[in-house]
Amino acid sequence: MATDNKYDRQLRLWGPDGQKCLSEACTVLFNATSAGTESLKNLVLPGIGNFHIVDVEEEGGSSDEPFTNFFVFPPTASGEEGGRWSRAEIAVKNLKELNPDAVGGYTTLPAFSHLFQPSSATATAASAEDKLYDLLAKIKKEHSVDSWANVTVLAADLPPAFLRILADFCWSGYNSEHASEARCPPIPLVVVRSYGLLGTVRVQVPDHRVVVDPKPEHTVADLRLLDCWLGTGGFPQLSQLADQTPMDELDDRDHGHVPYVIILLKALDRWWRQHSSDSSSDQRRPPNTFQEKKAFRDVVKSMSRNYDQELNFQEAYKDAYLAYTKLELDDETLRRLRTSTVQSLRDKLNGPGGGNLQTVDLLFHSLKIFMMQTTVAADANADSDANANTVVQEGSTPVNGSVPDMASSTEGFVRIQTLYKDRAERDRNKMRSILDQLLTELYPTAPMVVSDEELSKFTRNIHSLRYLRTRRWTHEYDLTYSSSSNDDEEIREDLLATTYEPYEDKFQTPLLWYIALRACDAFHDEEGIFPGSDGRVSALESDAVLVQKHILDIVRRMGLLPDEMDDEGLIKSTLLQIENDDDDTASRSGKYAKEVVRYYNAEIHNIASVMGGVASQEVVKLITGQYVPMDGTYVFNGICSVAGVYKV
Repeated sequence: MATDNKYDRQLRLWGPDGQKCLSEACTVLFNATSAGTESLKNLVLPGIGNFHIVDVEEEGGSSDEPFTNFFVFPPTASGEEGGRWSRAEIAVKNLKELNPDAVGGYTTLPAFSHLFQPSSATATAASAEDKLYDLLAKIKKEHSVDSWANVTVLAADLPPAFLRILADFCWSGYNSEHASEARCPPIPLVVVRSYGLLGTVRVQVPDHRVVVDPKPEHTVADLRLLDCWLGTGGFPQLSQLADQTPMDELDDRDHGHVPYVIILLKALDRWWRQHSSDSSSDQRRPPNTFQEKKAFRDVVKSMSRNYDQELNFQEAYKDAYLAYTKLELDDETLRRLRTSTVQSLRDKLNGPGGGNLQTVDLLFHSLKIFMMQTTVAADANADSDANANTVVQEGSTPVNGSVPDMASSTEGFVRIQTLYKDRAERDRNKMRSILDQLLTELYPTAPMVVSDEELSKFTRNIHSLRYLRTRRWTHEYDLTYSSSSNDDEEIREDLLATTYEPYEDKFQTPLLWYIALRACDAFHDEEGIFPGSDGRVSALESDAVLVQKHILDIVRRMGLLPDEMDDEGLIKSTLLQIENDDDDTASRSGKYAKEVVRYYNAEIHNIASVMGGVASQEVVKLITGQYVPMDGTYVFNGICSVAGVYKV
């Protein structure tokens, strides 16, 4: 279909609501390297509202210096006068040309140490946090960003010492001891790196971030058959339709086109009549035991006149579990519902700093009220705190309204589809009424606006909500593992399992190159510079030996040190394999150490372009709340174009 909307193609991915989130967002890039500007390019083109680059003044150097960043042309390359120039300024200028809808800004610093290190010998580590907060608050104000929830930080190729401070700030947020209004919540951080032919992307999300629309590949149909059969779901229209379908009176053609929703409801009735004769209780209940469920499936099959020819009965037999199971809410969803109160919403809205109340918080509380009002357990005292948890546990959620494809006549399918759509619409209208009342209560003068699309997306995905809380970046960098933590033990077990399933060319397994990159960081921590700075052969060999020692130390700390007798293990036969195994200890290094030393932290723009594409994709996920961001470190091996994601 022809359209003049330049965002048409991406709207088909994340919809108008996702585009709105993107237009209201602000991404702050620290360090305008090739990977960083490539990441911003992939955010500017789809229409991010605001972006800001924080860079150092002297990084551009003179106009005579070579350049590898396609978005930072020296002045002489663009026909302008030479001299000193700001990399951030030129990058912003060129990026804004890609899309006039994006508002760009930049801040130049004398050096990153000016921001990330204490300003005097008596200054504390908190002074770096103060500077970071002041900088981000200034950027937020400059771009007229309403909420901290719209801010995302992107760090490109920052030295480890500086990245540590930034990552800790984004993880913990900021709460000034001197000014109550100086406060910001934790901020999502995406770390992107391009190092020679290698690259990494890491997402850090401190709290259980809600992914409202994860777009799962497989979902269970929300048909509410059990509630309908038990009479507890407020869906009498479906029961009436089943009662009005005389299966025994239909001819063979119509019998083979009855939707399996009706078949399963009829089968429940027939199974219960057979089962209740042996039961002392007259209260309806679904099949519970394995034998009862098997008997129910047999009932479904027995209702067919010609099972091999009736596709609708085959579908009913295959999906028989839908008749006796209920969709359960995620544990984290239940926790949020139980802890949601009007007072907790007020605290987020009116607390120091403000602006920490998000739309999803309002939707969760509206859902809680909806469930408390619709559950059978809700009586005159249902709103009391004493039994609110029980009500939330047992309450019915809004129907999402989607019906899976099924063998049926067109008329029969449309009738079923209409019933579910009407029920979903009634539930959404009720949620809207609850939400509007809540908004009026919290915002008496100028109520906040929650769009119908946001509400609809939430109600459609209540049972598919995902929660993301990544490992802290500094814990990964320090290789901090707790023996008392099940999560940490699982991480180490997964890493060890990876060594038993290498890439088809085991020497190119991305995990091995990740460890080599970590060794370069360890070298930088000790020497203040990345290995390979001195191009003399003897210096390069010396750097490779030091990198090899760091590789051995990192392997040991990750719990991957192989048994001395295991000569064929992945780690020992690759990373720890010494090429010059002689008496000259100065030349004892492996191929991985020599390769990363050869790179000397060089940026190759096509590698940076790949990493920028991956990083920007993760930023879009965080901004729109759609699709599930990576939980781990993405490692790209550009030598043979293979990648892996590892939780370290």
